[in-house]
Amino acid sequence: MSATPVPAAADTAVPVPGSEWTLWPHVMVRSAGFPLDAVDLLADTTVATAADRVAAGLHGDPESDPAFRRAWEDHLRRRRTALADVLDDPWFQLAVSWQNRHVFDLALAPLRHKIDQEGARNSKWRQRERTLTRYWQRYCTKNESIGFFGPTGWARLRPGGPALDVTPGPGLVDRAEVFFESWVVDLLGRELEQEADLRPWLAPRRAPHIALAAEHVVLPGGRGRHRVDPLAMAALADADGRTPAAELIARLAARFGVGTDTVDAALRELQRRRWLIWRLDLSASVRPEAELAALLERADPDKRWKTTVVLDGLRTAQQELRDAWADGARVRAAMAALDETFTVATGHLAVRNEGQAYGGRTPTYLECGRDVAVDLGGELVAALAPLGPVLRSVRWLLAHIRRGLLGPVREAHRKLAATCGTPSATELWTACMPWLTGRLDALVADAVAELQRRWAGLLDVPPDATRVTYRLADIEAGARERFPADEAGWTEARWCSPDVMIAAADQSAVRRGDFRLVLGEVHPAVNSLDFAWAHATRSRRDELIACLDADHPAGRLLVALPREARPRLTARSHPVLVRETDDVLVLMPNIPLPRRGRVHLGADVPVVADGDGLHLSVAGRRFDALDLFTGPLRAAVMQAFDMFPSDRPTPRVTIDRMVVARRRWTFAPDTLSFADVPGEAGRYVSVRAWRRDNGLPRHVFVKSPLEVKPFYVDFDSPPYVELLVQTVSAARRDGTGGHLVLSEMLPGPDETWLRDAAGHRYAAELRLVAHDTLATIPADGSPET
Repeated sequence: MSATPVPAAADTAVPVPGSEWTLWPHVMVRSAGFPLDAVDLLADTTVATAADRVAAGLHGDPESDPAFRRAWEDHLRRRRTALADVLDDPWFQLAVSWQNRHVFDLALAPLRHKIDQEGARNSKWRQRERTLTRYWQRYCTKNESIGFFGPTGWARLRPGGPALDVTPGPGLVDRAEVFFESWVVDLLGRELEQEADLRPWLAPRRAPHIALAAEHVVLPGGRGRHRVDPLAMAALADADGRTPAAELIARLAARFGVGTDTVDAALRELQRRRWLIWRLDLSASVRPEAELAALLERADPDKRWKTTVVLDGLRTAQQELRDAWADGARVRAAMAALDETFTVATGHLAVRNEGQAYGGRTPTYLECGRDVAVDLGGELVAALAPLGPVLRSVRWLLAHIRRGLLGPVREAHRKLAATCGTPSATELWTACMPWLTGRLDALVADAVAELQRRWAGLLDVPPDATRVTYRLADIEAGARERFPADEAGWTEARWCSPDVMIAAADQSAVRRGDFRLVLGEVHPAVNSLDFAWAHATRSRRDELIACLDADHPAGRLLVALPREARPRLTARSHPVLVRETDDVLVLMPNIPLPRRGRVHLGADVPVVADGDGLHLSVAGRRFDALDLFTGPLRAAVMQAFDMFPSDRPTPRVTIDRMVVARRRWTFAPDTLSFADVPGEAGRYVSVRAWRRDNGLPRHVFVKSPLEVKPFYVDFDSPPYVELLVQTVSAARRDGTGGHLVLSEMLPGPDETWLRDAAGHRYAAELRLVAHDTLATIPADGSPET
């Protein structure tokens, strides 16, 4: 029996106390999949104490100290046992198998064999041990949203009631689902196209950059008008990407009184000229295999049989994985069978982007829902009040970016208008791309630097401070003065998604008021619940659409995205909260046709000068021109917000009961001489001395300029310290600059409120969606006048 789900009551936005922002009542709970105390399996306080004793009087090689040598040998024996305990954990074996079974087979299983054989700790051993350590720290300490090692759950936010109500179910997860990576189905689709002529069953569509005017095809950017015959014009007008070619051909043949061969030849000529897209074009769905299967149902049985057999085999293997998802041995066997089926069918290895983080390496992935019900309210909601000035500064930041971008966009529009009249959305997009790809990041960086300067002026943190605390009432007026803005940067800029953590011993402590909040990442111009992964196992789409309706009742202008642009954009991260009242633009030929919303081709949407501004005219409604660039703007700003510069130390900053900035230390890799010390024992002593000299806490997270995500380090653990050493060495070899950033672990190990039914603690965070009720934009879908 699972935890009782939070009831889907009427959606009511929850105000951020004292601000113009509201919070969606639905909150994502992201968590680690392994108990937090399990990370201590690789810690050893005994050897840490011995290392400190040597470091305190160090005059030479620490390994020349007999007492420390004995302590280190004792540690290595305990370490072998700890490594074996981790490797013997069936859930650890399962987690690694789901991420990369080849790592399990080629690195971790051999390491376990070496431990049994009491093999020497050679370079291969150390490499495999580092692999284990990286996985283990991630599974125990990182809030994730993938598989059972990062299960997601839902919470309900209410203005009243208890501060926290948590009901865990009997298991860690209550739902599990297996998905194909999109590249697997793409390759299979290409094999199908080579095997059989699919064109009768594919739906042709006009290329989105091609406009039609009277009897002419109009190319973008003033590249010319081409007169075409009535049949070609009709074909381009009627090819909507929904109608199969066989049906379209029959309809046009009947209308013009010609043979189907004539129409087919006309379509092929339009395709040759790249005015018509006529290919297998799967959408950005997490179920591409279902689309491919539906296409096969329409195709000629004599020509589809081979691909049908292969797809059926893959889906059978997928079902086996779904049935066996919690059994490591069965999972590895089913994965091997799926890989073989795929390789035989396509001639390609069933792996890609090997070694690349978030690369979608293996053919399948697992999504899991956490078995827990969470209610948030009352005093905890009141403690969110410091989000007010933070969100105000986000509004100012995005409005500042808007002002910097409008000039180049207006100039591009002016030049286009001078050469080819009123430009289309596709023409303006194409004209602005060089500026956006070359200078947008610098514009955002300058805006963030100015935001940080203003926060520094507001808070006036003493130079040598390690912790500072402010009363919200004392800084609110200053925040309004330093961050004046009542306009949104663009439509999506009225959303912001802050991550918030609760630092408390347990649920009872929160209810007693014995808690504090910790602000994690702040994601401007992003609705973090509008991703496919958030709805993979327990969708709340209907409830979230109601929230969306409240925020944007008139419908939005959206720009269709490519299927994939890793690492940030995958099928998992595509938006799902698209309504039939939303208008969706397709700008370029490589963008698949969206399945939801009112679809418009970029060539059919004019960008109109309106006084000093620009707007897009879409089916009789006006939308702000910057909404055209939502994609690159989102990519540029979603990870950019930081109240303080990341290349210098920062104290812990608290406003009322919310820590808005954790203490942070920065180091240039070239200054960290402990990486040069020979021998792991010597390096460990050197790192312990360095930690003492810099006043670092025992537990930190480390962010390297070479890595996407931070990792956990416990200075009482030689294996975790060795991860730090190797990271420093890699950064020094790379030589591209940047700083190593260390942040205090907050909430700490004893401040974790999320428990399972057995009472184990888990790291967790709350992913909120905030909506700006004050900010306006010049054109927000209002009717044309």
